[in-house]
This record gives sequence, C-alpha cells and structure tokens, in this order.
Amino acid sequence: MNQHIITGIALLAVGTYLFRLAGPVLGRRFHFPETIKAITSELSTVLLFSVAVISTIFDGNLYAGHAHVAGVLIAAVFAYRKMPFLIIVLSAAFITAILRALGIE
Repeated sequence: MNQHIITGIALLAVGTYLFRLAGPVLGRRFHFPETIKAITSELSTVLLFSVAVISTIFDGNLYAGHAHVAGVLIAAVFAYRKMPFLIIVLSAAFITAILRALGIE
C-alpha cells in the first residue's frame, strides 16, 4: 500500500478522534443558555433536512428527474406512516422503476 494513503488514513483517524474528544472537553468549559442549546439542536435538524432535499432534487448539477423525486416522496410518506424499512425501500424502488419504464425521467 502506498505510504501516502496510510499517512492520510492515520491523520483522518487522529482528526476524527480529536473532534470527538473536543465535545466533552469544551462542553465542560463553556456553558450555553438553554435557548442556545435548543436552537442549535433545531439547526442540526434543519441542516440534515436541507441536505436530504437537495440530494433528492439534484444529481450532481442536474435535476434528478420526476421518477426519482416521486420515489423519495413515496418513501417519505411510508416512513411517516412507520411502515417496515424493507417495504419503504422496495416501494420507492418499484415506483421509481415503473415511472422510468413508462418514460418519465
């Protein structure tokens, strides 16, 4: 294996460990009001949701297509209804495949 790859993996491992360690260490030193903690908790949810929406609509720089969006919407509805995970994945794939077979991209 290339020495640069091993060095990169080691640096990423150390960096990841330091980021994980920084949370508890800094959490003991800084005390934030409960309102700030609530807002930052909600901001992380909004950030994850926006990444999910963007990856649903776009594939790289291009529009992902109506079939892809429909499949994700079906999966979201089934997940909201607390259907089993296998049913969610298979139904989303089925809807996407059927729409693409009908010529709807």
